[in-house]
Amino acid sequence: LKALGLDVTAVGDAEGTSPSQAAAAAKAADLAIVFGSAHTGEGHDRDNLNLEGNIEEVIPAVAAAQKRTIVVLSTPGSILTSWRDAVPAILYNGLPGEQVGPALADILFGVTTPQAKLPITMPKVENEQGFTESQYPGIPCREEGQEEMNGKCTCTNPACKAESTYTEGQIVGYRWYDKKKVTPAFAFGHGLTYGNFSFSGLSVTGRTISFSVARSSGAATSCETPQVYIGYPSAATDPKVPVKVMRFFKKTCEASAKLSYTITDQDVSNWDVATKQWKLTPGTYKVYVGASSQDIRLTGSMTVSGE
Repeated sequence: LKALGLDVTAVGDAEGTSPSQAAAAAKAADLAIVFGSAHTGEGHDRDNLNLEGNIEEVIPAVAAAQKRTIVVLSTPGSILTSWRDAVPAILYNGLPGEQVGPALADILFGVTTPQAKLPITMPKVENEQGFTESQYPGIPCREEGQEEMNGKCTCTNPACKAESTYTEGQIVGYRWYDKKKVTPAFAFGHGLTYGNFSFSGLSVTGRTISFSVARSSGAATSCETPQVYIGYPSAATDPKVPVKVMRFFKKTCEASAKLSYTITDQDVSNWDVATKQWKLTPGTYKVYVGASSQDIRLTGSMTVSGE
């Protein structure tokens, strides 16, 4: 809130049982915070990627009434954010613990600087990657001992099992978005802080990758987490090989820092099904350094010799 130039003197809450009521309460305030959540558990998967209750309607209504609207999300994974362009700030805290209240207060009131990065990709639509039923949750075997339940064939015989075909291979998550050249709502590795950082001086010596990160503006408490990705030699021609895969990341809160990472044999090896062992993959690799999987700041190349 300090970043918005606000001195907080009072904090209130409104249940907002309807979008109109929530909007009216937000309009009467200097700033609005909308909390949204989604739940799951053992034996209970989510039916979709929407927030629960009427929050999907509340958020745009509040944002239209109050330009200073912050959305706080507590969800067990990806969520759809069709309203994202209507609000100036989204705080995603995943699955928080019992001290979530004080933690959120410290971030919202500027006591602590936000500095985390998304470990997932936020899609724009449901099933954006186009998974089929045969991929997930799998199609039950056509064997004796099945019955029709809720419109789906379900095995009752213990010997009858559902079969999943993982035809997507490695092209999942941010790797799918790279391969298909699709821009997600929020990329893997995305996350903002109260500062801006520049990346420079990429150097690749042998397998050692070095670069510099410097705070160009913003709060002295702001942090950045640079990420290093590599692209396999056959990535451009083989549809089964990802454009890039992450091999290193490190958070830095310094005004300027030089980071380096040496690519290991394991980083450039693939599993050989025939020999059942890891094998080094030689060739010329691309090197990518960025603030997220889709915010690449530096590029280079690296040669890996064969065994």
